[in-house]
Amino acid sequence: MIAAAVMDAGAGDDEIAADKGQEILAKVLAEFRPDLFEEKNEEPSLPVLTYSEISTAHITVSDNRLLERDADLRLNAKRSAENLVVDSTPYGYFACVPEVIFAAQLLEIGYSHAFCCLLELARRQGLQILKFDCDGETVDGLPVFEW
Repeated sequence: MIAAAVMDAGAGDDEIAADKGQEILAKVLAEFRPDLFEEKNEEPSLPVLTYSEISTAHITVSDNRLLERDADLRLNAKRSAENLVVDSTPYGYFACVPEVIFAAQLLEIGYSHAFCCLLELARRQGLQILKFDCDGETVDGLPVFEW
């Protein structure tokens, strides 16, 4: 409902759209009732995920194709790589870091050794998500692939 109203407002001038967006936000905040969450009137605590954003230069062309495929399969509710959850962005991918890295299966599917090592490094550092972005930073000490 909020998105539809903001989209309708976006059809005109940017300033009018911004005013309409602020008006909608004010209504939502006015209706916010923390007492609906708990009897103690405490706001709920949202979970926090840890992630790191790195350049897509740290994955191979083949890794890129596989990530794209796995993101598409996930969107179409089909099976993708074993225990690897991937979502695409306009500039790369979000890859959930599994608690257990099944490197042999990922290698068998076609993912590179470098990709498996990135997942393991992320897991060891306590990350839950790796974001691969074409504009992301390259990290010293990690392999860089030209493609």
